Amino acid sequence: MTDGVGPDARLSEVPFDGQAVVAAAGRAIIVTDADGIIVSWNREAEHLYGWAEHEVVGCDVREILVPEAMLPQARDIRATIRSGQNWEGDFTVRRRNGVIIPIRLVDAPIHDDDGNLLGIVGISEDVTAQRLLEAEMRDRTTALRVSLDAGRLGTWRWDMASQTVVWDHTIERLYGLTPGSFDGTFRTYVSLLHPDDRDDVLRQVNEALAATSDYHVEHRVIWPDGTVRWLEGRGAVTVNLAGEPTGSVGCVADITDVVLTRQRTEGAARQLAALAEASVAIASSLSLAQVIDEVTDAGRHIIGCNRVDIVTAAEPRPGTLLAPLIQRDGAPLGALRCAGIAGGAFSAEDEAVLVQLAHMASAAIENARLYEAEQRARRRTDELSESLQAGLLPVLGHHDGVRVASRYRPGEERLLLGGDFVDAVATPGGHLGFCIGDVSGHGPAQAAIGAGLRAAWRALALSGDDPAAWLAGLTRVFAAGEVSNELFVTMITGVVDTEAHRATLVRAGHPAPILLGAGASLLEITGGPPLGIDGDPAPAVEVDLPEQWGLLLHTDGLFEGRAVPGATERLGQDALVSWLARRSERIADTDLDDLIAYVEWANGAPVDDDVAILLLRAAE
Repeated sequence: MTDGVGPDARLSEVPFDGQAVVAAAGRAIIVTDADGIIVSWNREAEHLYGWAEHEVVGCDVREILVPEAMLPQARDIRATIRSGQNWEGDFTVRRRNGVIIPIRLVDAPIHDDDGNLLGIVGISEDVTAQRLLEAEMRDRTTALRVSLDAGRLGTWRWDMASQTVVWDHTIERLYGLTPGSFDGTFRTYVSLLHPDDRDDVLRQVNEALAATSDYHVEHRVIWPDGTVRWLEGRGAVTVNLAGEPTGSVGCVADITDVVLTRQRTEGAARQLAALAEASVAIASSLSLAQVIDEVTDAGRHIIGCNRVDIVTAAEPRPGTLLAPLIQRDGAPLGALRCAGIAGGAFSAEDEAVLVQLAHMASAAIENARLYEAEQRARRRTDELSESLQAGLLPVLGHHDGVRVASRYRPGEERLLLGGDFVDAVATPGGHLGFCIGDVSGHGPAQAAIGAGLRAAWRALALSGDDPAAWLAGLTRVFAAGEVSNELFVTMITGVVDTEAHRATLVRAGHPAPILLGAGASLLEITGGPPLGIDGDPAPAVEVDLPEQWGLLLHTDGLFEGRAVPGATERLGQDALVSWLARRSERIADTDLDDLIAYVEWANGAPVDDDVAILLLRAAE
């Protein structure tokens, strides 16, 4: 967003290259004269900034887009353009609705044959999501580093070719060095090993290199002040494309207390050594499934019980031993439970081991979640379109008495963004609130409306327990937005009272939900008009739920495809009810994938419309 120079320049003298616009399709392109007066404003600029071209042509671009706080930078950009150079970088603008957003901007001068500045062409795109993802990735990386520090684990990397070793600050402290003082040579590392352990450590390292295998060492180190500490290291040999070793990577933990305890008591030593081994494996686990396997295997081996499992909640019972799983912020994660001990009773040592495993498991679960989240963030950064779609999907809330599952499929051969939305959250009254909605039409505008309505719904649901009031609030939110008169939104919202086995629903022009129990049936409840359509508001309707109840809500894309491949007849909701009724067992999460597969099979191809499904079931 810049202005220009050259008072003699005229609007008619600013060239307009249609081929350049075509080449930059998908980005906002604004052309101004030398004084910053808008000459051209393409369709993407209309979408991004909110003004139609006829509203801004002839206006000063600074008055339209540049917030007051950004005027100094705009002047700097102007100076760059005056010097004949392009300017590229991040800039902050104000959209028509007053929202401030970051953009990536490229400004380039337009000169006449004599080198006089005639105008400026600016190409821009919204980078809000990208900047948020970058910040999230940095935060998660920092959190993972804090987690490693909390576990007092140091990491290393050794390169054989250069004989250089890279240590983090934690491992330097473990070797008695001040952070940053290690010179990075393999020779210095060897010199820090205890003389009596040095040959054995090097032998194990060389054997691992020869076999290109992982290795595990326990050895003493002598600190500069003469202190002797025991360290445990686990390493993995790195190889090149030819399978030849190139060095190793690994982690180190201080196990001095473990070794000293082992020397005092042989039985306690076996348990502590196993705990130390398990801690490395657990802390190194990168997935929740691997954490669970490592923790349960360690518990069975160290304590000697028949079964170890992780449960969300459990009461102490005879013959069982429990240890809480607690996040670093104090929130509960569940419990680690042991059962089936020889002799029928657990000892105090068994309880101490289980508590230690629970501490390790708690940290490892959080670390695994952070790692998986970091990987997801990286994938979203690499695949921006998919990340935008993922960003519109909610993180569904949970309730102890309700199992919640959802599925979303975008329509075929369109943008990945759609107007369907679902959400669920625990309400202040202890119930589970839920909603599903469908914005008419397709595209980024509908996706933005759907995302905004879902955010507004969540705010309303977190402040009260009245679905009718939620819908009334959403109606006001939708009416206040600058949307086309042709747009409307169908939706169903409600709450589930698990203690009363009752659901309260409000239906606004949306397809009827399907009640699951002994069979399946449509809930043809009284409703009202969609949001954006005049009429009496929808009433709240109470529905009694069976003992093993389920409630399946969906958008019309699930049943508006063909009944069979090649047919003109639509599938319809009755076919969905019949399919669900044929499932003799309770509908599970994976059945939603089978249901979508059935719909796509009947249609002969993926359906053109968006498909959203929300499944609520009584918890087992």
